[in-house]
Amino acid sequence: TSTSPSAWDRHVKRCSTRARPAAAIRARVRSSDRRPAIALVSADGSPGATACNKLRARDQLNKGVQQYKAAHYEQAIDHFKNAVELDPRLLNARLYLATAYAQQYVPGVDSPDNNKNAELAIEQFQEVLKLSPRQAGSVHNNLAWTYLFLGQFKDAEDRANRARSAGFDSISAHLLQY
Repeated sequence: TSTSPSAWDRHVKRCSTRARPAAAIRARVRSSDRRPAIALVSADGSPGATACNKLRARDQLNKGVQQYKAAHYEQAIDHFKNAVELDPRLLNARLYLATAYAQQYVPGVDSPDNNKNAELAIEQFQEVLKLSPRQAGSVHNNLAWTYLFLGQFKDAEDRANRARSAGFDSISAHLLQY
């Protein structure tokens, strides 16, 4: 079901005021319950993204998309970074973050801040590859363009070849071959 922005904001606010300690939640799970238990920590033992954090992350993603569409890339980046911090596995937040960094990069301008945007875009695209190998074709294509704009032609060609190998068949992947 879709909710209006005000209803969404109420859900996010309610989430922050109703958060319960993990111990209280665990106490409610009894051995007689036949329902599956929800993992409260991730496999590495660190706290997992709670339902509230996932809701907050989605809210930050939505706010970031609004800023991105308005071409307010720096504000969008802040929202996307918040979303990734709240839910590191939120793939769309990482994709938008990488794309926003790439959007901030100006080809041919050799400055530390400008080059940092390209490096951060590459870093986030590589994180997406780790989280979702299914996205390999399009992510390799985006990496190819980023490397091309950086003047790293061998890396661009390599990523274009990987994009095609992953089944990403677009005109840009073919153009990057030459």
